[in-house]
Amino acid sequence: MIRPLTLTPYPDLSQIGIVGDGHTAALVTDEGVVEWWCPDRFDAPAVFARLIDAPKGGYFATGLPVHHKISSYYEEGTNILVSDLGTADATVRVTTFMPYPRDGVPLLIRLVSSSGLPIDVAATFAPAFRYGEVRPALERDGESIVAHGDGETLRLFATAAMELGDGRAEATIRFRDGDVHAFVLAYGDGVECPDPRRYAERLLAATRAYWREWSGRCTYTGEHRADVLRSLLSLKLIQYQPGGTFVAAPTLGLPEQPGGERNWDYRYVWLRDGVFIVMAFESTGYTEEADAFRWWLATLLRRDPPEELQPLYTVDHGREVAEQDLDHAEGYRHSRPVHVGNGAGNQFQLDTYGEVMLCFHRAPHLMQSQEGPAIWEALRRLVDWVCENWQRPDAGIWEIRGENYQQVFSKAMAYMAVRRGIEIAADNGFPAPLERWEQVRDEIWAFVNTEGYSDEARAYTQMTERTDADVAMLLFPIVGVTDYNHERFADTVRYIEEQLNEEGYLQRYIIDDNLPGREGAFLPACFWMATVKANQGDIESARDWYARAYRAASPLGLFSEEIDGVGRVMLGNFPQALTHLSHVLAAWALDHAGEEKTDRNVRCG
Repeated sequence: MIRPLTLTPYPDLSQIGIVGDGHTAALVTDEGVVEWWCPDRFDAPAVFARLIDAPKGGYFATGLPVHHKISSYYEEGTNILVSDLGTADATVRVTTFMPYPRDGVPLLIRLVSSSGLPIDVAATFAPAFRYGEVRPALERDGESIVAHGDGETLRLFATAAMELGDGRAEATIRFRDGDVHAFVLAYGDGVECPDPRRYAERLLAATRAYWREWSGRCTYTGEHRADVLRSLLSLKLIQYQPGGTFVAAPTLGLPEQPGGERNWDYRYVWLRDGVFIVMAFESTGYTEEADAFRWWLATLLRRDPPEELQPLYTVDHGREVAEQDLDHAEGYRHSRPVHVGNGAGNQFQLDTYGEVMLCFHRAPHLMQSQEGPAIWEALRRLVDWVCENWQRPDAGIWEIRGENYQQVFSKAMAYMAVRRGIEIAADNGFPAPLERWEQVRDEIWAFVNTEGYSDEARAYTQMTERTDADVAMLLFPIVGVTDYNHERFADTVRYIEEQLNEEGYLQRYIIDDNLPGREGAFLPACFWMATVKANQGDIESARDWYARAYRAASPLGLFSEEIDGVGRVMLGNFPQALTHLSHVLAAWALDHAGEEKTDRNVRCG
């Protein structure tokens, strides 16, 4: 007799973990429900999309059909997710992972074991292709159950007997003490799995060994090592291994305001975020990951001229990120529209050029390699273009839709693009029109300190001719624009705390951004503030900001992009790269506070 699971619709993000294989990731609730999986790669259509459409989205679940206690965690030093589900007399352990690195077709694997008295476990396989739009037909095919639809194939191998129903396969399995069952999901053909348990256990051992070896390479040994390592493991999960780049988050449509319209698709490569991830990995010993992104970026820059550079791309350098809506999807907690693609890809974001130059300025070994002159030629064109176009208004780091503005952070990063170009040329003997670049560098810096600084607010502001605070200014010393203790920057920090602090967290800005509703507090900025305070020598305040921001992590140590500072509800796509990398940099800054800085020659107004 089938005893179906009672599933929680739209679980809180704090109840969700992530597993991945270097091409994509799956999101799994602590109750044992796989709510999200785009099996081919991060930006492919989902076969499990219950997270954005509970009625139709599709899922895979193994759990208890009765009330139970839950404890979820990762195996130490790995991305192997474990949930212990229990009653007073029995415990069921659900271990979920994806073999890493991927070798062949995409696989999502689950091992379920029990201890204690006999207990029933319910299992349901209910895929729905194209984000829940296509309900596939299920049939038996030898030892597997296969779902076909819209040109896709998803195959389930299981040690338990599953009954086929209307668009799903189900089972109620009586577990006795020591029993183990395996479930192997394979996307596409080419997998032979006559013994699912043995197959799953072999891949689990190999995946465990990989992650523990990778974790063992972490050079961070500070006070927050366990927390930092979890953020690094999470960042590694959103790295697309074939190219070495990173997506901003593995999800789409998770709202910045429940029920609101700010429901973006983050499964793309933001050049800006990638550069900051490089900083986090380099600071903790993972130079291979950092350089893999640089080579990906170098290939892009040699293909796309500066005037065609986009703020974001697909994982394989694709330019097509056009935004459209999933009209059939209900939306996470009825938050619609659900966007696929991201319209920010068509924006002009001037600051991106500065971050790109920062990425290569930090890599003299690449610039001095055999490929260095070719990379320099692309960078030289980029700096030349910035010199001609830095005065243009843009959408800025916050991707404001509609009209472009004179964004102060963008101007500062244009200054950094030219300045870093001058330094790279001088350090490596590359040809460049240095006299002209130096003149433009000084013009931009003068603009930032006249038009971008408000005497009334005593702060750098978000836009020229206004007094609005902008949390992006906290990045000034982090990227080298100015010194942490420069008077104007110190005053700007004070202004940000006064204007953007809400319930102990920071908003990004306070202007009307041409979108309905509002968003939550921006968690990366709270870690930026901790980094700033640590480098200013205000260790007590730095620790307060760090602790407050870290309290927004889930029990698994995962961060969203934003949080409702009142209800402590996680908001936005999840897990969020920018928050995790900012956490790593803040922890590093706390542990190295008071040390001599290596890049002090900054220009101050």
